[in-house]
Amino acid sequence: MGKITRIVLLAIVISGVMVFALRKPVSRYYYNQGITLQSDSLYGESLEKFSISGKWYGKSPDLFLNIGKSQYLLKEYDKAIESLTGSIELDSVQPEAYLFRGMAMVKQGRNEDAFMDFNSAISLDTMYAEAYYQRGAVRAGFLDFEGSVRDYKRSTELDSDNTAAYLGSIASRSALDDYRGAISDYDRLLSLDLDNDKAYFDRGNLKLNINDLEGAIEDFNKALSINDKNLAAVYGRASANGRLGKPQEAVKDFSIVILEKFRLTDAYYARSVMYLNMNKTAAAQEDLEALLKIDPQNSQACFSMGVILTMKGNYSGSTEWYNKAIQTDPEFADAYFNRGISKGYLEQHSEAILDYDKAIAIRNNYPDAFYARGVSKINLNDNTSACGDLKIAEQLGYKAATELISRHCRGI
Repeated sequence: MGKITRIVLLAIVISGVMVFALRKPVSRYYYNQGITLQSDSLYGESLEKFSISGKWYGKSPDLFLNIGKSQYLLKEYDKAIESLTGSIELDSVQPEAYLFRGMAMVKQGRNEDAFMDFNSAISLDTMYAEAYYQRGAVRAGFLDFEGSVRDYKRSTELDSDNTAAYLGSIASRSALDDYRGAISDYDRLLSLDLDNDKAYFDRGNLKLNINDLEGAIEDFNKALSINDKNLAAVYGRASANGRLGKPQEAVKDFSIVILEKFRLTDAYYARSVMYLNMNKTAAAQEDLEALLKIDPQNSQACFSMGVILTMKGNYSGSTEWYNKAIQTDPEFADAYFNRGISKGYLEQHSEAILDYDKAIAIRNNYPDAFYARGVSKINLNDNTSACGDLKIAEQLGYKAATELISRHCRGI
């Protein structure tokens, strides 16, 4: 071998050694660039840098993990699952790889597989707040609301700023009718964000569910102080005032939402109820007529129109409105009952009894219907059967039945 050949070979060897020595730092340089781009939400650009990094030094668990994360954030869920699986195969004790793979599986509707990955993430890191949150969300999807509440609670214990976990817990507690627990979660959530008008509104609605009407109004007012265009809060405040026996205040707020055409049919109906409570029958009827122009099949409005005509002594007219309510809602027990009352006033007792029968069939413990059926039977001289109805009404707490029993049921 000549001298020149030896020199050339030596140069090649030295060059190869230098290239090999540079592979790791060059790979790390591009990897770090990818991490920076990923943190700046430039996920496509980060993948380009990760790809170059892999070409220089080959694949590693961390590289696969971050490729998978960027692919997930680009909504490339199939690719993300493949990359994250690669990371797990190279290093099976990376909780973050299980977390992101589980999240990608959730996006594909593979909730059972995702649940197993979140379990793995938690078993590897029992302090992993995000994994508890994600598992809680999957449990909620399985309708395991108690389990989801436990996971959300653990997530917030580990990360008190996890607003998503508070919201998840609120939804699960509400599904369990645990409104006080949901309100407590909102208390914590609002301590993080004092200017969240929607949160105040939602907490106000929960307070309506536990009959904390004054507290609900405070929350609706707070929501409106932050956002005076929050018509849902105006509607909620109107509902609370109505239930507090303050129909004038309720009418003011319902009038605002009607003017803005917000929840129009609900607001017309609710305001008509307030007008009836104020003995403003004509105003109530106007609201119901406006509602029925929008929704002619609204069974509750038809029923209320029947009530107004019953109050006016127009029993034939009221019967027609009860007919319409029943046509729309065949299980409307009160409509059958009220139609029976109108037929009773029209001396149509046999037909009235049929309506009371139907009302009782729908609502077994309906004292008013038992009492009214007993009255109609007395009018048909069927005292034996009538007394049976009156005694049931009395047992159900209908006090007026006692007097009729003393008058018509001696010896029966």
